[in-house]
Amino acid sequence: MRYNQTMPHASSPRIPNQFHFCYFGGQPFSLVNYLTIASARAVNQPEAMYIYMDKEPAGEWWDKAKTLVTVVKTPAPDQVFGAPIKHPAHKADVVRLQKLIEHGGIYLDLDVLCVKPFTPLLDNPLVLAEENYRGSIVGLCNAVILAEPGANFAKRWLEGFDPARSLWRGFRSQGFDQYYSELSVKYPKFLSTVYAEEIHIEPSDRFFNPSYAPESLEQFFSTTAGDYTAAYAHHLWNNAAYEAYLRDLTVQKIKTQATTFNLLARAYV
Repeated sequence: MRYNQTMPHASSPRIPNQFHFCYFGGQPFSLVNYLTIASARAVNQPEAMYIYMDKEPAGEWWDKAKTLVTVVKTPAPDQVFGAPIKHPAHKADVVRLQKLIEHGGIYLDLDVLCVKPFTPLLDNPLVLAEENYRGSIVGLCNAVILAEPGANFAKRWLEGFDPARSLWRGFRSQGFDQYYSELSVKYPKFLSTVYAEEIHIEPSDRFFNPSYAPESLEQFFSTTAGDYTAAYAHHLWNNAAYEAYLRDLTVQKIKTQATTFNLLARAYV
């Protein structure tokens, strides 16, 4: 696979305007997944967009999405530094860092709606935003990562999965358990206190408003209240929002029901 590798010049940003996505099974490829890809392209006008998957899904929304991205067949990792990887989200945790280290660019989970170009952030070595739950910062979330090629912070983060090099204990989650977000959210927060010069941190409202608190999700998906003007993107928290808001989402609901989410999503359906 040949990636976009234009030669840098004086005005080139450190982070290339190319997007990366991962899909390693789990739930069917959905309308929300399509909205992620469609909004990223429309809002950011990227040079290229790549999706990493071991096998293609089927269905209407994948048929639409695959016309917008380059599919890169990628084996789903079943282990990292000797530790087994069982959950699709953790497989994507590893692959996203590998691809960003190799190529640089912008990684998005497939439940992120872009609303404003990331351009002002592209001159940093790596960008993450705080994950906030009811006023408390619980970490730095990996659902949105911007990184220059070979970013030192990304390398240290990936090394954190290895018990021989980790500053903690390496990767130890067996699925959706007490360690589920340890390497994806808590470890990068820790690393940012040690290697502060290697990362730029945005407030949570830039990428993660709403939060996954039930009242925050309800406001975003069911009302038009709230201030979201600072956002570059909205992580939709599929794990927390799926049953109440995303499982039965349809184009008709987006077009006819006036909620903050629907009003933002209408441009892409």
